[in-house]
Amino acid sequence: MISSIEEFLRVARINRVICVDDDNNKENGNKNDGDAKIQILKQIAVQPSKYLHVLKEAGLDLEDLLEFSDDVQDRIAFLKDFITDEVVEATAVSLEYEVLSPVLGIVNQWKDANLIRDYKVIGSVKKAKEFLEKLPQEWEMDSDNRVLWLIDRDFSKANEGKDAGFELIKEIGERKLVDNICLLVTANTEDICDDELRRSVYKNHGLLEFINLASVVTKSNVIDDEKKQELLDEIIHGLWNNYNFHLISNLTEYLSQGLIDSKEKILSLSSPTIRHIILKYPELEGTSVGETVFRILLSLVTKEFGNRYSSNLEEITKLLIDYKTLEKQIRYTEKSDNEILFTLRKSEKYDDNINILRQAINFGDIFLIDNKYYILLSQPCDIAYRKKNGRKVDRALLVRMKPYDKEVAEKNPKYYSEVIKFFNNEEDYWLDFRNFRVIDFNILDLCTLSTKGYARVDKETLENCQLMDVGEYDLLPYDKKWIEG
Repeated sequence: MISSIEEFLRVARINRVICVDDDNNKENGNKNDGDAKIQILKQIAVQPSKYLHVLKEAGLDLEDLLEFSDDVQDRIAFLKDFITDEVVEATAVSLEYEVLSPVLGIVNQWKDANLIRDYKVIGSVKKAKEFLEKLPQEWEMDSDNRVLWLIDRDFSKANEGKDAGFELIKEIGERKLVDNICLLVTANTEDICDDELRRSVYKNHGLLEFINLASVVTKSNVIDDEKKQELLDEIIHGLWNNYNFHLISNLTEYLSQGLIDSKEKILSLSSPTIRHIILKYPELEGTSVGETVFRILLSLVTKEFGNRYSSNLEEITKLLIDYKTLEKQIRYTEKSDNEILFTLRKSEKYDDNINILRQAINFGDIFLIDNKYYILLSQPCDIAYRKKNGRKVDRALLVRMKPYDKEVAEKNPKYYSEVIKFFNNEEDYWLDFRNFRVIDFNILDLCTLSTKGYARVDKETLENCQLMDVGEYDLLPYDKKWIEG
């Protein structure tokens, strides 16, 4: 689990930050002494332990402020009575303090610590949209050069309204800037944390399509060092929503286009063929008519329009994996299409809709148990997991795979299969039908949950074919790397 903002910036590969906030007085031309004093008092109220010398100059102890109130605004009102303009001016000089919004002050610290390459300050939604229209080359984004947007919600000071930040999120969504990560930084989160209220707010702003594009974070969590964990929790929660947004948006786009592109192909099928596929297949395999139709459409689209489909799918899948692995701190390198899709398939195994579209384990999958290879030869209808009824059988049939032995083959050919060419490029293997074992399907399911492709299970479990929670553990790797197609 990511434990700091520094880790988040590194793992997410964020190089630049765009802070869109009308509190930045320099951007909006509102700089004055009163604003400067309020900004410095706010910094002291949020992080009093960093300003002990200022409190001492004002005749205060840290305990005086902490015991007075936890609320930032209350603390500011309290400090006004003790900290003079002279102290404020001296503090600004000693800290080389430029009048920045509290959020931008944090971003400035990231830059000073070399956590990011650069940041840009924009004081209004209008100017942010203009920036997107003429995006400089150095700000162009990709998966290794992501941009973090910190977007305020209320732009009343810029005369753009209390919810103008939503308009910028919508703009980013409509431009499909998928390598951006957006944080909606707001003091008011009540109406967008409640599901019913949130739908109403987003509907009013035309944001329902992009409801999960931005992580909603509380402004006080951004600027308070003592609330870093709360901030991280909000960011991670938002990134999962972002993951779902991209996944659902692209799947629906593929399906919509697939229905149009494959209509002629489907209509060309004879009526008996369609009746056989749609009516017989679900009945025999225990799957739904809807699932069957989806499988047919998906296979047709992939076959007829494979190049375009695969290219788009690969691009979005890599992005989704990047978001998903933020929580696990795993950096993915180049992967083949099959490996990428298999990673997504594993993540779907125990979602609410278990195996509605894909089986996490399949006929012909290969497992490594105690350094011996076994191939899954259970019938597909036994492997299939039905949403309501589960599986009809509990145990899987695994048959031993051995290196090919010509002498043994000549003596007892009936006990062995033909040579298997696809498994290992360096050595020929075959199946020993006399050497098999049965094992609980749940154990094999566990293998698909591991990023590295293995499950830790009890040795006695393997012998008894049941899942247990006690005893010594052994490795049951799930070997997929040799399988192609």
